Amino acid sequence: MNPAYGAARSFWAPGALTLKRMTTRTCSRITCHNVAVSTFTYVYADSMAVLGPLSTQHEPHSYDLCAKHSESLSAPQGWQVVRYVAVGNDF
Repeated sequence: MNPAYGAARSFWAPGALTLKRMTTRTCSRITCHNVAVSTFTYVYADSMAVLGPLSTQHEPHSYDLCAKHSESLSAPQGWQVVRYVAVGNDF
């Protein structure tokens, strides 16, 4: 799977002899390698784009976005953009 589409990436750990697996998801934008912080999806029938906190797992019809691309997200004219914001931790 291409890491540009939000999959986990592998990196060599400095000074280590083994390959460490990092489970950080990256931004889905094709040339962006930043860490994803939100998940974007859309409801085409309702002309609605939805942006919320990073989902717990990657879904095939959603897009993980970094902070830069989350902030600059726009939708086609006539579409509604819904942004869910996490207010605090309730743990």
